[in-house]
Amino acid sequence: MKARVCVLLLAVLLLLAGCRAPKGDYFAPFQGDFTAEVEGEWQGERLAASFVQKGGERTVTFYAPAELCDTVLFRDAEGALSLAVGELSLPLEGEADASFAVLVDLFPTGGEVRAISQENDNIRIDGASFSLTFAPDGTPLAAANAAANVRVVTWRVGE
Repeated sequence: MKARVCVLLLAVLLLLAGCRAPKGDYFAPFQGDFTAEVEGEWQGERLAASFVQKGGERTVTFYAPAELCDTVLFRDAEGALSLAVGELSLPLEGEADASFAVLVDLFPTGGEVRAISQENDNIRIDGASFSLTFAPDGTPLAAANAAANVRVVTWRVGE
């Protein structure tokens, strides 16, 4: 009888251990160079954009909303934000800086992870100010924060 109870407890422990999400650096995909095409919502508006990170700089090129089509949001390696349309580029400060900073930080390079869960085969990471969903192979599938909620249409590393 004791042996059966031990075997049953061992089986339950093995099942519980198998349901746990794998550990790792979930921010690693966002720390190197990448290109992400996204679609979703930003501040209640439809968003379509390209995120490109190269050499510590991040560029967001808007395709939607229509008012921002072909506008480029740029964060340099020191963290300064600017908005450009064609040859005209303006540094962002104050409220504009804060509003656009939330969008450019949609793919965080660090932060506090509060919960890890499994949705189907995908892994969802919830933090203090973000939510990320990854495919089993670690490819980002979706990202959300206080201002935006997007799905990743394409993800390329090192471009």
